[in-house]
Amino acid sequence: MFIAIIRTELPAARNKYPEETVEKILDVAERLLVERGYEHTTMI
Repeated sequence: MFIAIIRTELPAARNKYPEETVEKILDVAERLLVERGYEHTTMI
């Protein structure tokens, strides 16, 4: 007897809305550059 198990669900995405994440990162980066200037802004 052979039993096959078939997964029908797709794996969960790490981030459902990656475009929103990119926009948030760019918004914060722009704000930091305006507030602190290029020389005092770092991104790790």
